Amino acid sequence: MQALRITPAGDEITAIKLSQREIQREIKELRQEVKQDVDTLLQEVRQNSEALRQDLKQDISMLHHSIKNDIGHLRHDLHRLQQNARADFRLLFGALISIGVGMSGLVARAFHWI
Repeated sequence: MQALRITPAGDEITAIKLSQREIQREIKELRQEVKQDVDTLLQEVRQNSEALRQDLKQDISMLHHSIKNDIGHLRHDLHRLQQNARADFRLLFGALISIGVGMSGLVARAFHWI
């Protein structure tokens, strides 16, 4: 009958230690690769975000200019409407005065006051 060994043999321990070292070395290499990849991605994100920021600044400045231009046009249109309203008021007021004077003349003529 063969005796059961509870502890591993020396060769097995050495093999386990070697495999642990290989695993640790591979983990270090993977960490370095991941760190390089993360650094590369961060650099790309920084560049892309800076480009997006510049694009947004340009778009905002174009919108700002467009809004100022539209506000200028609106002011001009409102000024023109005010001038037209003044002219219309003067015309209507003159027409009302003329109608009033004409009607009073007709009433005076009808009652033989004139």
